[in-house]
Amino acid sequence: MYNFLYKYITPIFGYIMLFFYGIVDGFNGSYGIAIILFTIFARLVTLPTTISQQKSMAKQQRLTPKIRRIQEKYAGNQQKIQLISALVTEPQLLILDEPLSGLDPVNANQFREVIRDEVKKGKYIIMSSHQMSTIEEFCQDIVILNKGKAVLKGNLGEIKKSYGRVNLAVKSDDDISQIARRAGLVLKEKTPEESLFRVSAEEQARAFLADAVSCGASIVKFELTEPSLHEIFVEKVGEQNGL
Repeated sequence: MYNFLYKYITPIFGYIMLFFYGIVDGFNGSYGIAIILFTIFARLVTLPTTISQQKSMAKQQRLTPKIRRIQEKYAGNQQKIQLISALVTEPQLLILDEPLSGLDPVNANQFREVIRDEVKKGKYIIMSSHQMSTIEEFCQDIVILNKGKAVLKGNLGEIKKSYGRVNLAVKSDDDISQIARRAGLVLKEKTPEESLFRVSAEEQARAFLADAVSCGASIVKFELTEPSLHEIFVEKVGEQNGL
């Protein structure tokens, strides 16, 4: 059966018996491995499982019809199977550990849609991740841990608001370096697209903009934002570690 499931041998007809249950009658290879895994899990939690229900669940979660061989360890399909197995019981609480880690952009977007759907259903989600952008996207309340101890916790929006809008992104067709120095802006990063500055207050950023306009500089982008969760994490954990 192992060779059959993982496509070393192509099935012609028949059905699969597993643990004395005929779980995939008329199996044709489509969604095969996923359906078998769902059925085993569902039987363990005594849920009814028909072939149509299994296929519907696989399609609903956008599981690709042809699952690759297990030796390839394809992260996207593996994580989809794990997620669907968790959702099959319709739990009110979901605990997700690094849900988007190792996924390509297409699979990551599909996972995001699934998580958003669960949030709309009113489910409670506890998420653990080192990808701060993922936490910002889905979480309202956070706890930052360092060596098992909480170094920051609370409502994410309130935490970011307490820092103020101290990040300034500027894109200009002209050289604005001298204008930025006059305004006392601290250059954090320069990319081909824009310059990223740290400001002490919004007034400093507005003074820079007024000076740039009076000098005739072409300002394509002027965006003042709160620090990202990544920056806050680095600051808090760095303080705790003496960095």
